[in-house]
Amino acid sequence: MTGRVPAARMDDVRKLGLQMSPWLLLVLLVLATQFAVTGKVSPEVAPDAPDPWIERALGTALILGLARTVERLLFHVVRLRRRDGIGLSNIGLQIVQVVIYFVAFATTVNLVFGHSIAAILAASGVAGIVIGFALRGLVSDVFSGVALNLDPSFRIGEMIDATIRGQAVSGRIVEIQWRCTVLEDRFANLVAVPNGELSLAVVTNRSRPTPLTEYSTNLPVPLEQPIAEVLAMLDVALQRSVANGTIAAVGAQVNIAAIETGNVVYRLRYKLDLSVASHSRVQSEILRAAQETLALGGVSLAARPLAVLPVPADPEALARVGRSSDPVASRSLAMGQVALLAPLSSGEIRTLAERATERHWRAGEVVFVQGAQGSTMLVVLAGTLDVLIDKDDGRVPVARLWPGDCVGEMSLLTGMPRSATVQARTALRAVEIDRDCFRDILLANARLVEDLAAIVETRAGAIAAALAMREAAPASEAPRATIMGTIRRLFRL
Repeated sequence: MTGRVPAARMDDVRKLGLQMSPWLLLVLLVLATQFAVTGKVSPEVAPDAPDPWIERALGTALILGLARTVERLLFHVVRLRRRDGIGLSNIGLQIVQVVIYFVAFATTVNLVFGHSIAAILAASGVAGIVIGFALRGLVSDVFSGVALNLDPSFRIGEMIDATIRGQAVSGRIVEIQWRCTVLEDRFANLVAVPNGELSLAVVTNRSRPTPLTEYSTNLPVPLEQPIAEVLAMLDVALQRSVANGTIAAVGAQVNIAAIETGNVVYRLRYKLDLSVASHSRVQSEILRAAQETLALGGVSLAARPLAVLPVPADPEALARVGRSSDPVASRSLAMGQVALLAPLSSGEIRTLAERATERHWRAGEVVFVQGAQGSTMLVVLAGTLDVLIDKDDGRVPVARLWPGDCVGEMSLLTGMPRSATVQARTALRAVEIDRDCFRDILLANARLVEDLAAIVETRAGAIAAALAMREAAPASEAPRATIMGTIRRLFRL
């Protein structure tokens, strides 16, 4: 590691030498020409010089060549430094360039033409006052741009919020120019904010001290819905968004914000990086995930009039208030999202939902054990599951299941032992489908066997590939005909 860094630096030095060599050769050529003509290397022209205009032309060329060489050297050095994340910004570089050429101009006027720079500065000062008064807005923007460039509070690439003339402005800083600061808003539009306006505004830097910004989204749920279960379901929705990379893992939580007008207002708090995704898109995804999770769990967002709410006689009855009047509907909704059951008609899925059994597990309970025989599959309604593979050093997590996912279908359809241990990560509510229920559906529609075999083959291949990747071994796949034969024999078709 230590040997490669100097080599890279030497390569940079060689590139810099190649880039600067034309300018150095130009300066040496002018210097040699001046020495051959005047017999001296200084650009100063004496008042009694025999050929003053030739000497002035050569002196001017020498000074400007030196200025250009220094300016190019500065440019290339700054570009190399920017590659390491440091160095001058564009405005800083331009300021130094102006200083270099001003010094070259003053030196040329004083040495080559023999005039005092003080008189020129005095005259230009009066003109500058007149011009500056006429262009005071532009001058204010320019000096504000210099101040913003030197201000360490925010840098190019960071996300900021500001209020400019009563209008909220938010976006990522693209460039700080002389007159304005260019932002890219959440719609990928470029917004030019005058530097004078931005320097007077209160600016919120969303990228510091960390790139994560906290937001919250409120979701009103009818008061009759069970509060503890709704909190658990919304937490699952947030955790699924974390697993999908929509929001950050830190700061994701759900709490009750208020109880008002027959609703419990739940506040979903989360953090995200605004340079990766806009809050409006993330908020939409959060609300969609929350609605789907609640629907799968049988929680309706449609409120009933408070006057007709039943008055439960005991706490257990109170816990059941608000449960969907048709639990089969929530089961059918969950089953409709399972890829394995896609070949089934809505009526067949409804039949499965009616005959299936709803089961509950506490957090930490083992649902399936790897290697055990089984004849049922589960469709998750509420909560999460961890899929674990037994290894020599213990159980290793390989997947996580969410509401709407299924597990155990291989044992149900083929009679294979459980391929993994499944454990409830949170309090779990799932619907259990047994083999007898499936047999009745297959007897009524034998064409489903081929469709199910194709899906099982795909899922088995994916599982085998995942396990082979973890074990660094070749994956094995069962032919579809073999799977179809296994299903037919198992279900006596």
